[in-house]
Amino acid sequence: MAKNNGKAADKQQSLQKLFEHSKLLVLDLDASGLVRYVNPYTLQLIGYELDEVLGNNFVDLIFPDEDVDLRKERFRQRMEHGGLSDTLHVRVKDKRGQEYECGFSTIVRHGPQGQIESLTFVGENITEKKELENSLKERNEQLRSLFEQTNDLIQIFGEDGRLIFVNRSWREKLGYSQDEIAQLNLRDIIYTPYLEPTLAALSDMSARTTQANFETVLLSKDRRRIHLLGHLSREQDNTGRQVFKGIWHDITDRVRAENSQKLFYHIANLAMHSTDLATLFARIHQEMLKIIEVKNFYVALLDEEKSALVFPYLQDELITKEQSPLYERKIAKGLVEYAMGREQPLMLHEHEIAQLVSQHLVQIFRRMPKVWLAAPLKLEERTIGIIAIQSYDDTTAYSIKDLELLDFISGQIALAIQRQRHEEKISSQAARIKAIFESSTHLLWSVSQDGTLTTFNQNYARAFRQIYGIDPWLKMNVAAYSARLTSEEMDFWNSQYAEAYGGKQVHFERAFYFQGREAWIDVYLNPIYDNKGKVEEVSALLQDISSKKKSEIALGENAQRFKEIFESFQDIYFRCDTQGRITMISPSVKELIGYDEEDVLGKTSPTTTSTPPKPKICSAN
Repeated sequence: MAKNNGKAADKQQSLQKLFEHSKLLVLDLDASGLVRYVNPYTLQLIGYELDEVLGNNFVDLIFPDEDVDLRKERFRQRMEHGGLSDTLHVRVKDKRGQEYECGFSTIVRHGPQGQIESLTFVGENITEKKELENSLKERNEQLRSLFEQTNDLIQIFGEDGRLIFVNRSWREKLGYSQDEIAQLNLRDIIYTPYLEPTLAALSDMSARTTQANFETVLLSKDRRRIHLLGHLSREQDNTGRQVFKGIWHDITDRVRAENSQKLFYHIANLAMHSTDLATLFARIHQEMLKIIEVKNFYVALLDEEKSALVFPYLQDELITKEQSPLYERKIAKGLVEYAMGREQPLMLHEHEIAQLVSQHLVQIFRRMPKVWLAAPLKLEERTIGIIAIQSYDDTTAYSIKDLELLDFISGQIALAIQRQRHEEKISSQAARIKAIFESSTHLLWSVSQDGTLTTFNQNYARAFRQIYGIDPWLKMNVAAYSARLTSEEMDFWNSQYAEAYGGKQVHFERAFYFQGREAWIDVYLNPIYDNKGKVEEVSALLQDISSKKKSEIALGENAQRFKEIFESFQDIYFRCDTQGRITMISPSVKELIGYDEEDVLGKTSPTTTSTPPKPKICSAN
């Protein structure tokens, strides 16, 4: 027995030595709850002297009055049934009646027969920590309430990307439920082109800084892009772990407006400068993909000759690339025809399309879309086709703003189609004019006010080569080659051009000598006016009439010789038509029968010869 008491005394001394200068609360009790040892730090907290504590029941000393009897009974029962729990959180009262929140760990010591001999409480004053926790909890609740009321999107997530908290605005904007959010990772909701730069920025932030301005794009549950701009901070939560807190503004509408303006400009520029419609349609599709999801986009045009719809551009999930360039169909009751009949932008959802089908107003050729948008293509107030986008799996894929965008694009495409058709018409007309221009036997050219050659045909080129020994070229100064003309010829041509530049149409025939022989030309000079009514060029048409002129001269000479011979005859010679009217008569008619030539011409010979006393015409030829 004395040996056991000696061991107990040794343990007591070891305990005192261990905790004498500790900042922990230490109470050593016997099995009945009487205090055997208390360290100085505990005495300081409860406000008692050492002799006021030793030998007294610890319940009387440190627990509030109203709990004393109940706590003594509980202590007794627990000691009988194996002791207290390993940890205790209790309220401790000091001598002045002030209470503290304390946390204790219990160490139980047993005797040789397993009975409880003593126990030691080792703990700390957690009043300030508890107050801090309560304060933090209250602050967090206040912040949570504030977060829930703000229109900003607030998101707290861990370094692993797991979402810890999102506010009401975040949930409403992105459309996820609380259960879905609990399973989400940041990587699941970042729009793919922004994923790598966003993760890189977060990594850099973890290493270097605790806060930064931040921009990213998240995907809603229905896969819409939500553009966010705001502030991101890195901090510790109340468990000591590193978390990121983002407070973001939704700038989707602003970004969309900016992108739409850029898109309007780019598409207008493409439509203005594109020479190939197929390329234009593909480029427009690529531009649209920058601001909205467009998996299905097509252009349908009416072919009146075939009574069919042709699709010069078709991107559809249900049609292969091999089928797309060849796709066309007969006019029927499709959505395209329905939209063309309405002649205005149209957005239809699945239930509206189903209703049209049930009313036999529309038939569906492939799968029914969840949402379908179309805008008419109009030329000169006539609808020639449509452009359309659609989604087969998302009824919320598009909005009225997307329809407005499609309407603008349809106008630009219509202008491009109109311009191409005008260009084709002009090209065809130009080809016909060129064919006429080059097939003519005439020499054709035009000269500007400063004397430079602006157009010419091959006949002009050949003639110029024969005369000057060189080929003409556009913008050459033809006046420089007029030195081969005589001063008289130069003055003549200058005067003719001057009249044409003055606004007159000039026509003349002119003889000249070339390579020792005489040649005749027939020339027309016509003024060409600009859009202000000013003469800017003169066009020239020259025809070689040498053969014609020679024939006319020869005919004149022959007629003169015939007349001289005719007049030398003494008999009367005349010519008449099949009706007997005299068309020509020899001058001898005056001398022989007394008639003037004009009296006889146009008369029949019986009328002429029936008037006495004139003699009858003696002969005819």
